[in-house]
Amino acid sequence: MKYFVDTNIFIRLYEGQVEASNWIRQIKGMSNCEIIVPAIVIEEIVWLLGKFYKAEKKEIVDFVEAILGMSNVKIKYDYEISEVAKLFKKLNVKFNDCVIASTMDGNGTIVSNDRDFDRFVGIKRVEPKDLL
Repeated sequence: MKYFVDTNIFIRLYEGQVEASNWIRQIKGMSNCEIIVPAIVIEEIVWLLGKFYKAEKKEIVDFVEAILGMSNVKIKYDYEISEVAKLFKKLNVKFNDCVIASTMDGNGTIVSNDRDFDRFVGIKRVEPKDLL
């Protein structure tokens, strides 16, 4: 199974939300489960933890390193900015969500609580509770 994971899942993990924590624990290290994290998700995590949660730099680094240390996590860096622009123009969604959708090449499953992903054709959104 292959899942793309949105920022809000990791933020809920940071907050200690039960469903997100249980799902991450369940899939952590599963060899048949590939977790794809678009690079922009890591950037959003760092920004949110620093600005909104007022976390110290060491805490932010430790949290990000824990994510990166999961054996089945892969970071995806590539996307087409022209595709992002088309999606952003066409849909009433956040720019960063368009970047994430673009890294998914318009198909796949994303684990997210953000209903905006329901607007993208070819992308299926599931919440952690749906996977437990």
